[in-house]
Amino acid sequence: MIINQDEKLILENYAPPCVIINEKHEILFFYGQTERYLSPPTGVASFNILKMVREDLRYPLTIALQKAIKQRTEIVTERLKTRYAENYAKAIFDTIREPLLVLDEELKVVSANRSFYSVFHVTVKETRGNYLYNLGNNQWDLPEFRELLEKILSDKSVFNNFKIEREFPSVGQKTVLLNARQLLYRNKKFILLAFEDVTLNSKSI
Repeated sequence: MIINQDEKLILENYAPPCVIINEKHEILFFYGQTERYLSPPTGVASFNILKMVREDLRYPLTIALQKAIKQRTEIVTERLKTRYAENYAKAIFDTIREPLLVLDEELKVVSANRSFYSVFHVTVKETRGNYLYNLGNNQWDLPEFRELLEKILSDKSVFNNFKIEREFPSVGQKTVLLNARQLLYRNKKFILLAFEDVTLNSKSI
């Protein structure tokens, strides 16, 4: 395969990380930062992409390559979920100091970060898989709050600084500002809900 100067310029400056391979699956050219997806195999040196690709990508890549060779056309695999991306997102989610919840379309808790469990003194069992409005002593069951969440799901709106002042089990009186926005993942709607504890600020006013 011969790549002219224009094609090379485009690949080097505008294309995402990629490789060019032959029909034997051998890599001929590398472009961009491919180390997130490829690494040299242990043992005898090889540029076979199926030996270099990360294990969690090997099967879908094999299927895509088989289709591309057989059909001699472009094959696109969309929304490919990888352990790397999942673990990376979870690491960020868990290290954010602000309490966070992810809700599904039924307003059930899909996940919570460590800060949420710590600030509100609740367990995974008490939280995950339960309706938001049933958490604790139903402190989140407010008509105006429910209306705002349902609006986010229906028209992709957001809301910021919705204030709640309530008595929380095992925690006491707190003033919390709520911020929320819609997330779309695999054609499903979710809500990212962030909690800002402003209790001390409220007491000082």
